[in-house]
Amino acid sequence: MKRLVIFAILLSAATIFGCRRESDRTLSPYKWASIDPHSDSIVLKLDKNWDEGQRGDTLEALIKEMEASLSNLKDRRKAEAEARLRFFKAINYNWNGESENAVAELDSAWVMCDSTAYPYTAFRISLFKHFITDPGSSETFRLLLTALKYYQEVGDLHQQALTALYLSQSLNLPDEPGLTLHYFKMADSIYELLGNDNYHTKNRINEAYLLFNAGETENSRKIFDELIDNPIINDDPIALEMVLRNRTVFFNDTVALRRGYRIVNPEGNSEAVYGQSVRALYEGLLCEHFMDTGRADSAAYYAKLCAAHIDELKIPRYESLASKKLSNYYESVGDDVNTLKWMKRYSDLTDQIVSSQGPGQKIYLENLNTLRRFEFETETAKRELRHRHYIIIVSLCILFVVVLFLFLYLRQRQKLKTMKIRYEWECSQRKIMAMSLSRDEAHKVIDYVKHETSRLSQEENVSANDISKIERNIKMHQAANDEMGAFESAFAGIHPDFAKRLKDIAPSVSENNIRLCSYIVIGLSNRQIAELLNVRQSSLKQSRWRLRTKLNVPQDESLEDFLRRLAE
Repeated sequence: MKRLVIFAILLSAATIFGCRRESDRTLSPYKWASIDPHSDSIVLKLDKNWDEGQRGDTLEALIKEMEASLSNLKDRRKAEAEARLRFFKAINYNWNGESENAVAELDSAWVMCDSTAYPYTAFRISLFKHFITDPGSSETFRLLLTALKYYQEVGDLHQQALTALYLSQSLNLPDEPGLTLHYFKMADSIYELLGNDNYHTKNRINEAYLLFNAGETENSRKIFDELIDNPIINDDPIALEMVLRNRTVFFNDTVALRRGYRIVNPEGNSEAVYGQSVRALYEGLLCEHFMDTGRADSAAYYAKLCAAHIDELKIPRYESLASKKLSNYYESVGDDVNTLKWMKRYSDLTDQIVSSQGPGQKIYLENLNTLRRFEFETETAKRELRHRHYIIIVSLCILFVVVLFLFLYLRQRQKLKTMKIRYEWECSQRKIMAMSLSRDEAHKVIDYVKHETSRLSQEENVSANDISKIERNIKMHQAANDEMGAFESAFAGIHPDFAKRLKDIAPSVSENNIRLCSYIVIGLSNRQIAELLNVRQSSLKQSRWRLRTKLNVPQDESLEDFLRRLAE
């Protein structure tokens, strides 16, 4: 029965522990808390597809599937699943440019989410809302720093990489590439650690761009040389065009110029997928190339195309560069009107870029100050935490020393007390033995008195000396009786509960029985006990047998051991 109870307790504990572990389980590689196997699988697919850049129909189909799965859930799990559903709806709305709908979904998700039970969900909702509503603010930048630290603590590598990319964008300024490159490399190293070759390879395009702006032209060129032959880049026309464009602009690579133009020019390649947004840039660069090589007809042809397509350029930096190439061309052919026209456009665009960098510089400086404050506060918090740890450690050491000293003091005190008790016990034992022997002598005196009385009764003349001798022996006998009382008091002082324990075992035990037990405990022999009790040894053996029966002493235990154990 006892084993069955223990087994039931262990089984219950294992069940509770297992349930707790199940509720604490997260959905690797992300850190969503598990709520339901079906919902969990959809959430993982949604997050994975978002990370891999699969938008549109794929994402919407998964959202509908998760919406249909809500009917299988109840209470808090249903609310949490719906909060996640609205979060991914907000992502989809924001991707489609419907930011107002995205914010509305995030507000609803925040209300439904239990931030205490599901802190990971609440954090992602809060961060994404700040990133939509106020992407350039210092508050959002600070939240990104907090998010990077939070994702590091929970171990979500995917969100760490994404947050580091957001931080690099928040610090992105052409004249200040250092911090941008720091966070970008952090993101890239995580993608490489995750084995995401697609992201890692394409992110190196931005890395090479930032290195060039930072003045590390050789490292930038080396990365572009590696990327131009990479299969992942060559399988993606958009990524390949970005590599070719940067090689053309940064290093005047005419081979890259021609390859890039074939990708962005639908007239030259009917299968071009990138579009026409940057073809004017290539045409301006081709115009300059043919002008430098003395091919005036080709230069004029591409100058005309560049002028026709320049309004398609939506990036001021590239529009400015194309305008500069056209101004240089018309200056070389002596067309002052077009030279002034394109020079003015170049000048206006340059002023626009410089003026636009003013707010960008301000945001950069604000974010830089926020970063420094965050690092300072983090370092201060770490120092305070270390200081508290030191105080705790020192306090524990002091407490340990005090406890150790107190333990040793009490141990020594107990040792001295034990030695004192042992000494007193041994003195009492010797006193009892002396009393017992004195009682033995008293019996001898009695025997002597009896013998002398018998002898004198037969004689006619009794001398005064004989009478005096008998009186002395009687006084000795009286002293022995007094010592017997002292013996009983001394024994009771050493074994105070002995008589009570005997009576608890055998209520009918007599005083003679108690006295016999006392003699046995102090270790007197049967002969000594018989003389003290004034009985024959044969009678004493019978008394011991009756005492053993009365006390129910076990067969395998001697009477001496039983009584001494009882006296302890």
